[in-house]
Amino acid sequence: MENEDQKDPSQIDPARIDQDSPPNLGEESNEPDKLEEGDALELLDPEPRRKTIGERFRNLIAPIYIKIILSLISIFLLGWFALSLCSSPNQKLAKMNYVIAIDPTWYPLDLKSKERNMTAFSEILLKEIGRMGDIKIHIRQLSRNRLFPEFEKKNVDGVLSVLLPPLFAHERPYIVSAPFYRLGLVLVVGAKNTVESLAEMKDKVVGLVGNARTELNINLYPDVYFFGYREASQAIVDLSNKKIDGVIMDSLAAKSYSQGFYAGKISIVKTPLSSEGISLILHNTEDSKKFLSLFDSKLEELRSNGEFARLLSVWQLSEEY
Repeated sequence: MENEDQKDPSQIDPARIDQDSPPNLGEESNEPDKLEEGDALELLDPEPRRKTIGERFRNLIAPIYIKIILSLISIFLLGWFALSLCSSPNQKLAKMNYVIAIDPTWYPLDLKSKERNMTAFSEILLKEIGRMGDIKIHIRQLSRNRLFPEFEKKNVDGVLSVLLPPLFAHERPYIVSAPFYRLGLVLVVGAKNTVESLAEMKDKVVGLVGNARTELNINLYPDVYFFGYREASQAIVDLSNKKIDGVIMDSLAAKSYSQGFYAGKISIVKTPLSSEGISLILHNTEDSKKFLSLFDSKLEELRSNGEFARLLSVWQLSEEY
């Protein structure tokens, strides 16, 4: 007997297939599901993985690190900018124009007719220092009798000279730079003499020329006989003729003689007796101190980069001792 519940497939209404045959949601299937292309996205975990405490801490402090680094960079840049402004001569100096006086005879130096060379060399070097410091330095030539009176009246800002203002030692309101052109006193002896210092000239006769008569403390050499000369040329002649054993003079004049007619006949002892030279003298003010610091630093730069020596060669002047 046929089951009444079974129906002839030919009699089933296709429109009622979904209603008569609902999907079997309750039954389990032993066969694995087959994935179609694009179904992989449905396998993603709908619940995101919880972050660990370490990850949360790193995420929390990361912005703080960035802020600290940016703050340090900002502080560094601001400090560098402020330092640049402070180191600029335009910010430090109250004046932008300075008048420096020189005596074109360079008394009491014996430059062997190269006074004009020294003047040109000095003017060019001063202007170059001004250019490097973004200021203007003007040169005013004055006679030696007017040099310091004009300076004391403050008609000029400074003086370039081997001399110092009158009564300088009595706390006059002046300041002095490092030597602009190093001269100093040196001992000149015969070419065959092997002494290395004035102290070795015991019981010898030594001539004093120019400012050596006032600058050298002869009391330090009680066993040396000193004799003053008005002219360096006469002292060198007497040395060449062995009438005296040595001559003390500024290094510039000594080099001039040793490289000229007396080349090979005299020699200069390497140890200098003093460190004097042509210096820049300024009024003792705060602005002058700043200008003096600028002057000394730029002068040292010119010595270091070879420009100082090049200008000496151009103007046929002896190198510094």
